[in-house]
Amino acid sequence: MPAEFSLEIFFEQDQDSEFAVKEAGKLRILVGKLAPHIRLNTRTLRANSMRIFRMRCGDGYIVPVHKPSEPGWQTLLITHEVIGTDDKQGRGTKEVCCVSKQRLEEQVERSADITIHEWLHTLEGKELNGRTLPCPDDREGLQFEWLNADGQWYAWYTHILRWE
Repeated sequence: MPAEFSLEIFFEQDQDSEFAVKEAGKLRILVGKLAPHIRLNTRTLRANSMRIFRMRCGDGYIVPVHKPSEPGWQTLLITHEVIGTDDKQGRGTKEVCCVSKQRLEEQVERSADITIHEWLHTLEGKELNGRTLPCPDDREGLQFEWLNADGQWYAWYTHILRWE
């Protein structure tokens, strides 16, 4: 039986609706390639300003995130805000994360590489087949070789999401 996760992808402006739908599709495709035993349900919604709050990340950044509209769902907010003083691609923690729309657009062919990393943050501490999922920034990931010359951590992400 496959594992199932649910992610709400929020966008801030009406004109970003189609962009968010495309990003959701790219993320589902990448998760399907790296972890075919995982079913990732997504839905895209316009952000509700009453449910957006600011979160302080472990590294001191304060970023906008969106509360889930249902228990058990994780959220990803596509924001127009600059993330951090050094313009990060995104930030995430248990259940919530945000990504920079500008940074996704800059890497349009590989934008799912950004969203999968931040989505994995939302899964930290959750159980998958009896294992507790680690932080994608965990030093354990350094032992994995890069899958491609561009330095994407696909082997590490596959290991995190493995079914054993």
